[in-house]
Amino acid sequence: MAIKTMIECRSMTWEENAMHDDLVEELLDKEPQISGRKVLQKMAPWVLETVYKVKVSDFTPGEIVEIYTRTKELTTHVRAEEIKNLKPLSSGSANGLDTAETAVKSKK
Repeated sequence: MAIKTMIECRSMTWEENAMHDDLVEELLDKEPQISGRKVLQKMAPWVLETVYKVKVSDFTPGEIVEIYTRTKELTTHVRAEEIKNLKPLSSGSANGLDTAETAVKSKK
């Protein structure tokens, strides 16, 4: 039975997320047909050990997966309501350019 350790889930920092993504990319480069399950088996323990600095053996497999999943959710969540004037642009949209051009013109 796993020893009970309390942690508070949080998002990864920019640097942690970049390391995570690099490791996933390495896994995919080495084995292009790798299953999502195998990626999870490699990356979930990495998140616990690197992000939270805890031993994987302190948690059950279900807890490890849940902590990993929640951490990934928090990492990709945008707190739009807390970012003043955040106006998300669609992927590939040039709408932001119009805003920038308007701002430049208004300064003249």
